[in-house]
Formats: sequence, structure tokens, C-alpha cells
Amino acid sequence: MSTGVLLGGAGIFTLYVTARRQHTQELELAQREAAHNHTVTAFEHTVADTEKSRKLAERIADSNERDAAARRVTELFAKAVEQLGSTAAAVRLGGLYALDRLAQTNEDQRQTVINVICAYLRMPYDARTPLDLRRQLETEGGVKQRGDDRVRREEKQVRLAAQRILVEHMPTRGAADQPASWGTFTLNLTGAVLFELDPDGREVGPAQFRDATFHGFTSFRSTVFTGPAEFNVATFANHAMFHGAEFLDAADFYRTRFESVHRFRDSTFRSKARFDHAIFEGDTDLHTAHVTDDARLSLKDTTLRFTPGPGSEWRVVDPQYPAGWGVKLTETDSEGTRFVTIGRVRPARPGPEATT
Repeated sequence: MSTGVLLGGAGIFTLYVTARRQHTQELELAQREAAHNHTVTAFEHTVADTEKSRKLAERIADSNERDAAARRVTELFAKAVEQLGSTAAAVRLGGLYALDRLAQTNEDQRQTVINVICAYLRMPYDARTPLDLRRQLETEGGVKQRGDDRVRREEKQVRLAAQRILVEHMPTRGAADQPASWGTFTLNLTGAVLFELDPDGREVGPAQFRDATFHGFTSFRSTVFTGPAEFNVATFANHAMFHGAEFLDAADFYRTRFESVHRFRDSTFRSKARFDHAIFEGDTDLHTAHVTDDARLSLKDTTLRFTPGPGSEWRVVDPQYPAGWGVKLTETDSEGTRFVTIGRVRPARPGPEATT
């Protein structure tokens, strides 16, 4: 019995020791697991903090880079605009081409650059030729100033360069790859003095030419006006060509004066077109000009004046007016100038012929 009791006690003690050892091992394992989890958690927090720090650093770097780029653009823009105010034509040309490069590489600055170039073209300019000035000076008993003529010629070259920049960056009609295109931007050339403007085959966005003066051979042949085109009170001092031009939006030629050859052959008006009180002088060609069914054409008190030269005859064109519109010869002065009015033909009455 003693032996049995001893053996039982020994077994119980062994079980106790084994249980304690197992409990101790479980505690150690739990502690190691907790320590491992803590390490993992700390590592994850470290990684997260590192990622946050990296992203913050990237944002700061991007912000600094954008600020630096904005400062660089602002400095370049301010420098170019300052050059435009120079008294030297070469410096003004440099300012224009600096603005051109700036807009080509910074898309968000393009309309701003266009606005500056348009504002430059709107600045006052004396477009009289040296011959005109000499005749005026001779009439007034003055002295011809050669220096003024040189300055005027140089300024004309600067203005021609400004016009070329605007035209070169207009989209070409129907072309696929156009790396130089700036899209159909907005033009405000109100009161501008323009020379030989020729956006042939280009797409012109909303454009204001109100009270502008066009000198030389002005050509809008095959030009598409995608936005409103305002030529009201403008003057075309020489040739004005609108062959195949297409006006998708309103076209306003109110009180516009065409002083020489002008062509609207094959032009198309798809919206409101107003020629009220416009004056056409010289050779006029409105043949096959087309007005779509949903468009509205207003030609109230429009006047055509023809002055035939030696050996020439007055040519009657055959424009396509909307139903009910026509041309009537109103008078001929002593110099042979014929005044023709375009208007809505009233129904014929008994007796006198129909009036317009």
C-alpha cells in the first residue's frame, strides 16, 4: 500500500510538473506571440508613417515644382509683355515669339497669350503709307519725316508677325494631325488695324472684328467660323475674299464697308446673317452664296455701288437671295457710279413698277 501510495503521489507530482511546464510554455509562447504581434504592429505603423511621410514629401515636392513652374511661367510672361512695350521693333518681335513658345508648351496659358496678342493689335496705329503722308504734308506745307516712316514700317512688320502667330495656331479645316493647333480659340480684335490677314482654310472660333480696318489682300477663303463672327462697322479698304467661307453661327456685317473687290462666292450662312446698312463698292460677287433653310438673312438698306473703269461695263451678278429678295438700281451719278440697293421685293402694283 505504501508503495502504491508512493507511486500514485509520484504520478500526481509528475502530472503537476508536466502541467506547470506546459502552462509555462504556453505563457512563454503567448508572450512571444504578443511580442511578435507588437513588433509586426510597430513595423506596420512604421511603414504607414513612412508612406505618409513619403506621400507628404511627394506632395510638397509637387507643390514646389508647380510653384516653381508657375513662377517661371509668370516671369517669362511678364518679361515677354515687357518686351512688347519696348520702343525697338526687334525687341517687340522677340516678345511676341517668346509668348508663342510659352503658349505652345503651356496649354493653360494659350488663351491668355492670345488675349495679349489681340490687345497689342488693338493698340492705335497709323496705317497711312509714306505716299499718303507726303501728299498730306505737301498739302499742309509741312516737312516729310523719314524717321516716322521707318518706325511705321517696322511696327507694321511686328503686327504682321502677331497676325501670323494667331493664324498659324488656328486648326486647319479637315486636317487630322495638327501639332501646332491651339484649338478654336476666341479672338477679340475690336478696332484693330490689320494687314493682309489670311486665315485661309482655317477654323476660327468666336471672333470680334467690330470697327476693325483691314488693309491689303484680306482672305477668308474656305474659312469655317465655328462661333459668332462680328464684322459690324468694320472697313475692308482693299480686297476682301470670302470664297467658300462657312458661317456656322451668327455672321454680323452691320454697317460694314467694302471699298474694293469683295467675293462671297460659294459662301454658306447657316445661322443669322446681318448685312443691314452695309456698303459694297467696286466689284461685287455674291454668286452662289448660299443661305440654309433654317438661317435668317437681313439685308435692310444694304447698298452696292459700282464705278466702272475705262472700257469696262457694269456687271450684274446673279446672287442667290432668299425668296422675295432682289436688287434694284436706284440711281447713277455724274461720274457713272451706280447705286444699287438690296432689299425685299414688294408685290407689284398696277401702274408703277415694283419697288424695293
